[in-house]
Amino acid sequence: MPPKVLEAALKQWVGAHEAVKANLLKPIVDIAHEEGLKIFAYNATFDEGIPLNEIMVEKGTATGMVDAAGKAWVSKTDITSDMVSNFVEAHPEYVMVDHSQKKHNWGTLEFSWGFRGKAGAIPKL
Repeated sequence: MPPKVLEAALKQWVGAHEAVKANLLKPIVDIAHEEGLKIFAYNATFDEGIPLNEIMVEKGTATGMVDAAGKAWVSKTDITSDMVSNFVEAHPEYVMVDHSQKKHNWGTLEFSWGFRGKAGAIPKL
């Protein structure tokens, strides 16, 4: 693994563990409970992937990563996925979407589908 990639992966790993140790969600959960809300949390330690024909990063778009000098990496080609779970492939309706119900947050599952209803629309509150 290239040193720059290894360094970035290590920083992400350390940061994730620091967030768990700090228990960042506790104050949010405490406030929700004070307001009488129940929380049903789900967390996955892995990415469910993205359909293999879906473009994750379009050519010419910043990838969200930077090199050692701090310069943004810009994709020279369209970047597609190399993995999708069998579950997401069979049930894309369980992947998180934005309020338009058209833009997916691939890789992230969302189990409030029954709340949204069969049409998938989130009711305005």
